Amino acid sequence: MKTTAPWYIVRRAESLAVVYLTRRDDLIISQPTPNQGLDFLITITKDGVLYWKNFLVLK
Repeated sequence: MKTTAPWYIVRRAESLAVVYLTRRDDLIISQPTPNQGLDFLITITKDGVLYWKNFLVLK
């Protein structure tokens, strides 16, 4: 039997991720267009300059 989570669980998880990731000043959080299959694109910076490659957050 397959169960699905209520719609608000996904929204709360995304909001919590943004709250935790925005605590750091060296991260830039982007939300790509809806049909790309990505939830968040995170860029690591150092003094405002790209420092490390991007990493992705997927569902």
